[in-house]
Amino acid sequence: TVLHLTHGYTLEQVERNSAFDLRGSFELVERMLHDSLRAAGDDYRVVEWTSPTPHEHLDSFAYAISRMSTDAPQGGLVIEEEKWDAERVRTRDERLRSQGLLASLACVVHVPTGAIVAFNELVIGEDRSAATQQYGTLVVREHRGRRLGTVVKCANLIRWRDLVPESPRVTTFNAE
Repeated sequence: TVLHLTHGYTLEQVERNSAFDLRGSFELVERMLHDSLRAAGDDYRVVEWTSPTPHEHLDSFAYAISRMSTDAPQGGLVIEEEKWDAERVRTRDERLRSQGLLASLACVVHVPTGAIVAFNELVIGEDRSAATQQYGTLVVREHRGRRLGTVVKCANLIRWRDLVPESPRVTTFNAE
């Protein structure tokens, strides 16, 4: 790293990889979900599905995915918002299916607007005894500070434990 610094580079952001053991107690996860739902309040509700995305959520989920390009931590990079629409979500869902991937989505809908403002994705291949991958997790910037990230992560972990009980862990990476 000293060599990089002498050539004018600076460290802006790193990724941390971690794993969650799905075989242990879920008491803490259930308590965190309960507490976070209470903190979020009545303006937010959880919706869940297994891919493909239900028709009624296509446009709103497309918008939420588009915000991954602008609302996720990027260090000092300036990134333009990606364009997502219902057709692109359908194409993505079909690609996941054709690759033999099972995806579970937990989302938070902002009740007054009907918009999906947070989501978490868990994905596994045909070998259901393998590790699960956490794909995207995002809370749209305007709705942060309400524990919605905890809501979607905990809700999806609880759902996943029932959906794919043979998977031993979830692996993920986070920007730091």
